[in-house]
Formats: sequence, structure tokens, C-alpha cells
Amino acid sequence: MFKKIFKKNINTRVLPRIKLGNIIRYKIDSSGSSNYQIANLRDVSGSGILFISKTELSRDNMLNISINFPGLDPIEVKAHVARVRRTKMGEYEIGAHFISIDEQKRQELSRRIEFILKKIAERRSLLGSLKRMIKR
Repeated sequence: MFKKIFKKNINTRVLPRIKLGNIIRYKIDSSGSSNYQIANLRDVSGSGILFISKTELSRDNMLNISINFPGLDPIEVKAHVARVRRTKMGEYEIGAHFISIDEQKRQELSRRIEFILKKIAERRSLLGSLKRMIKR
């Protein structure tokens, strides 16, 4: 019934997300290990994260994640793995929803994302202006 009403792939996110090529560190919360794994960030929003891992995770895993932004202190969050998909390269695409992020951290993360989006828009605008000048 719901398949007929809702189209697949509709973006229902409320908070803006951004594609980034940053590195993150994560560890499984219940592992007892203090060793963090390194992964490539695919995208991030104020409510969740998508990253590529060489290690397969379970949808039940709780993660401690450290998100790095160049020139700024990392943001530490706790997340629940929502989906795991094996890539053609044999790695794993991990989607996780933040479960333990206080409002101050969420706002800081959203500010960083909005700042980056603004810079991207400014560069695109400048590039468009340059292209128009060259065509003249």
C-alpha cells in the first residue's frame, strides 16, 4: 500500500547535508577496544552520516564517531548504524543516524555544513561570472 503512495528515493531530510571527502574515526561502542578505525566520509548532516568502511558493520552496531573538519576541532558523536551496503570495490557503505548529539553540537555541525555550502555557492557564482566574461 505505501509503495503506491510514496515514491522511492524521496529525500525526507530536514537538515542540510553535504558531500565531503574528509576522514572520520569510528569505533564500535560495545567493543571495549580503544582502537578507532579510519573511514572516508561520504556525506554528513546534523542528523546522520554516510561513510565508506573496509570493515563490515551490523545494523545493530552503536558507534562512537569523530568527524574531522580541516582547521577545526573534531565533533564527537554517538550513532546507530541504519544501513550497510557492500560496494563493488568490496568496501561497505555505512549509513548511521546520530543518537547522542546534544543540541549545541548539532548546531555547530549544521553551522559548519552551512558555511561550506555557502563557500561552494560563492565559488559557483564566481565561476559562472568568469564563464560569462569569457564568452563575451
